[in-house]
Amino acid sequence: MAQERSSGGPRRIITDARGQELKEKVVHINRVAKVVKGGRRFGFAALVVVGDSKGRAGYGAGKAREVPEAIRKATEQARRGMIRVPLREGRTLHHDIQNSYGAGRVIVRAAKPGTGIIAGGPMRAIFEALGVQDVVAKSVGSSNPHNMIKATFAALGDKRVSALLVNTDPYFLERCDQFVALATYSVPTIYPWREAVTAGGLMSYGASLADGYRQVGIYASRILKGEKPADLPVVQPTKFELAINLKTAKALGLQIPDRLLALADEVIE
Repeated sequence: MAQERSSGGPRRIITDARGQELKEKVVHINRVAKVVKGGRRFGFAALVVVGDSKGRAGYGAGKAREVPEAIRKATEQARRGMIRVPLREGRTLHHDIQNSYGAGRVIVRAAKPGTGIIAGGPMRAIFEALGVQDVVAKSVGSSNPHNMIKATFAALGDKRVSALLVNTDPYFLERCDQFVALATYSVPTIYPWREAVTAGGLMSYGASLADGYRQVGIYASRILKGEKPADLPVVQPTKFELAINLKTAKALGLQIPDRLLALADEVIE
């Protein structure tokens, strides 16, 4: 049997294994009873959400004879299962999302600046732990906090960006620094320009920009000497470079295979 004891507990500041501060939020506590030989054994079940307010959060559940121990177990589970969710402009989600768990279904929509967090208790705890500032969310079908929490994390997990490939469009070249900044959100990214890796990106493979500019200079010289541009042949890139930034790989928790490192034209350590 289970009896609701309390929900929406206070927040507490804790640290993870790397010494980074995490916010702990007790979402729900139940009093539970287990039938054993000779009678019933009473205890407590806790549901906890933790996060760093920078796009990382996790949840956990724990049971124990005493409330503090149940919360400790739930917190440890939450810390081990944290996920990272990239945030647009550091304040909201990139896309509208939805998912379900059991009888519960959640719908979450990205919102414009100044909207704030419009969401119920358990879902609000997740967004606050993530550091989301503007979002509109609702849960239908179930008011069970476990279903709401699990459905929300399922939705966030489905929409997580696990990797990014930047193409060669000049639009992206002009915004190279913005893409490199995505490394902060633990998104492994591969670029078409070595310069992005020098600036802190993870990896690049593409034609050498320096070699391309050299070829432009050669053609400019030929045109200035009297050759007609229409008569010049189209030249395809012949020099391609693979660059890897091991410092960024380490920050992302990635192990680059030695075979790939041996093929690289440049390895930044």
